[in-house]
Amino acid sequence: RAYKRIVCPAHAFGFNFVCVGLRLATDELVQKYTKSNGETKVFRVDKATLERMSEKRPHQGIILDVDPLEFKEMNLSDLKLAGNDHDHLPLWLALDEIQDPMNMGAILRCAFFLGVDRIVVTFKNCCPLTPVVSKASSGAMEIVQVYAVGSMSGMLKLASGCGWDVVGTCGSGEQGALSLQSFSLQRPTLLVVGNEGEGLRPSVVKACTQLVTIEPCRQLPPGFDSLNVAVATGILLHTLQRSSVLAH
Repeated sequence: RAYKRIVCPAHAFGFNFVCVGLRLATDELVQKYTKSNGETKVFRVDKATLERMSEKRPHQGIILDVDPLEFKEMNLSDLKLAGNDHDHLPLWLALDEIQDPMNMGAILRCAFFLGVDRIVVTFKNCCPLTPVVSKASSGAMEIVQVYAVGSMSGMLKLASGCGWDVVGTCGSGEQGALSLQSFSLQRPTLLVVGNEGEGLRPSVVKACTQLVTIEPCRQLPPGFDSLNVAVATGILLHTLQRSSVLAH
């Protein structure tokens, strides 16, 4: 995305670390970014100004002002195209109204690391792609394209009609749900995870072809029947990808 300006200390102090893993002095880091975009303006300010601009969040000695990232509208015909790829078994991740930016960032990081082919959200009632999400994703948000649809249930029904397995997630003990270990990737698959507090909406559950759950490894007390959505998504994705490797 386009760089607008770089704000850094008036006097460089030590080394600064950025999410992409570079270990460069402030001046060298600024030169690296301005070389790729000659129109970027550099402003040198005191540390107090950096603290104010970052709202006292960790800034590591440099602030980069950039154009915002937006969701890309998904072309529903992509479902049929991806499903007909005989050389690759696609795994997509659908996020049904994830609200928390820390969860959103952690999920994007997991999805990128674990080889998800596409991430789909809804235009409404979904956490936007903010600086907090980018930081929580350790930069994954900057390199992962997130697609959006107007109707999650409509997209899932279309996927099912195109031969995809639409796999919804639920808490332990849900009637009709399979244990995660009992499910394996056999066809193009769309994994659907739900809102932090409410889980999947009823219309989304109805559009799923199968529900899966992560079984606990001990007896749980009442009311303690689920994991944080980002943690659960990591377990789900890793288990599904592993099942595909073992099957082939």
